[in-house]
Amino acid sequence: RFRELYGRGRSNFGDVKRFRELYGRGRSNFGDVKRFRELYGDFPNMNVTKDAVGDYSYNGHATVRWKVAAAAKTGLGGVMVWELSQDLNAGETDALINSLAGAEETAAKEEL
Repeated sequence: RFRELYGRGRSNFGDVKRFRELYGRGRSNFGDVKRFRELYGDFPNMNVTKDAVGDYSYNGHATVRWKVAAAAKTGLGGVMVWELSQDLNAGETDALINSLAGAEETAAKEEL
């Protein structure tokens, strides 16, 4: 599908579903950026299923799963994570990368 959309010189990437890099941006100061692992350390009681903590917004587990499911349901070949080192270690329960596992299979069962 990617080749179909972009193989003919088309430069509009609006059809591509992806989730943002694994970091948070300040809502009042967009230039204030922290890696997800930093946010997790700074806010030990953060709810990783939500998309915000303190003044920062990020893609939490529910949003990551939804975006992966949306890509699967629309027939895209996959999603991309820009920088895995911004996440927690893969073995940690709250790591965002864990949201990728099984999300495509879940897409077949859930409505978006």
